[in-house]
Amino acid sequence: MMDGHAMGSAAPAKEGPGQATRRINDAPLRAALENRRGRVFDEALSGVCYTHGVRLGLAGDALPGWLPTAPRWAREALRTGHASGLAISGRGGNAPA
Repeated sequence: MMDGHAMGSAAPAKEGPGQATRRINDAPLRAALENRRGRVFDEALSGVCYTHGVRLGLAGDALPGWLPTAPRWAREALRTGHASGLAISGRGGNAPA
């Protein structure tokens, strides 16, 4: 039997009193993309953006605040991945975008 933790899921474990949710670390992605709207398309990095978006969507987290300053292709990959994660988790209609 596989659970989300075996797959490296970003979704937090069940929370108890006083426990905070685990935040998904986007520092490396932010460093590569923030304030770089003119960055040339990078196929590998676009895959990372999509995957990060899926993880955010699965966790029910909003898209990062730095997203508007990223290149168009990165914004699209993150948004598409986020929508997929929300749909998979069943939160598609009521989650923050």
